[in-house]
Amino acid sequence: MHQLILISGNDPNHSEMLAKAVATHKQGSTLIDITGEAELRSASNFSCVEELNRRWPDLKQKVAPWLNLLKLEYLLSQQPPLLPGLEDCLRALFLIDQIEENMNNTIILLMPQPAQAQRFLMGIINTPQLIEQIYNPLITRAEQLKETLNSLEALFNFKMPQNISQLMPANLSNKLKEVSELLQDPSKCECYLHATNERMAKKDITQFNLCGIQIKKLWLNCSLTSEELIKINQELSPSAILHASSLNEFESKKNIWLSEQLASETPVIFTEDSDGNSIASILLPCLDKKQLNVQRCGNKLQLSIGCLRRTYQLPSIFNELSPCGARLVDRRLEVRFR
Repeated sequence: MHQLILISGNDPNHSEMLAKAVATHKQGSTLIDITGEAELRSASNFSCVEELNRRWPDLKQKVAPWLNLLKLEYLLSQQPPLLPGLEDCLRALFLIDQIEENMNNTIILLMPQPAQAQRFLMGIINTPQLIEQIYNPLITRAEQLKETLNSLEALFNFKMPQNISQLMPANLSNKLKEVSELLQDPSKCECYLHATNERMAKKDITQFNLCGIQIKKLWLNCSLTSEELIKINQELSPSAILHASSLNEFESKKNIWLSEQLASETPVIFTEDSDGNSIASILLPCLDKKQLNVQRCGNKLQLSIGCLRRTYQLPSIFNELSPCGARLVDRRLEVRFR
């Protein structure tokens, strides 16, 4: 794939306008809408109901033995319910398929509003780790208990489903890992953001960066003085900011703004300071340190901002060291160890 460009903003209409402008600017790109609203006629649109209906026959085969065990087999003839979290799972599967089908194209991905988009992205990014650390050990444990459970079949007159110890298909697990890595690669994935005020823009920039995704271009759709704009440009650099408070102004400025080439930044750097302390430096521009929670979890560093949580693998040199402080330096969070 040439590039993955994520589009998000707190105003859906303006986000759609931005997605169309980027798709027009990037000739030969593929426009995909995963909002679930299907407003972009020229895009491949995600529909939760259609995706569920398409996948239900395969899912039915897997859940049927369990529903029979619970005497709930009548549910197999009904429309499957949209359970909490199911929409994002289906959205992720749709995205995986779309990326696989368009590997040679630049993909313009219209996403839901920032808070929902960030939770969705963090879910995909964390899934490979969850499979390895939680899902696979549980399945292994289930396999160990299988004989014990089978001995109860005759006693209680029921048939234990044979897929109790079924691992996630290797091809799906590999695809999830590939998409997770793609989203965290700043040379291949970036985000264009629309915001209606400075405070919201800063918050979203921080939280997308926590997901490992850098904001390359920001459309600030609000009224600002020249002094305020200079200050914001300095604070958010190197993000390219388009200040356009009207649609006509956006149309007149968008091409120059979209043509700006911006270098990617290294998300995580491990260094040593002059005092001999080892440092984990994480790119988190606009971070409000009061909202941040930092924890050491074994050989990982865990950061939480609001409902978003991210873990970073620490090099082996950190194993015998303890955290001794954290500070914000030039748009980065530096956690010191000694």
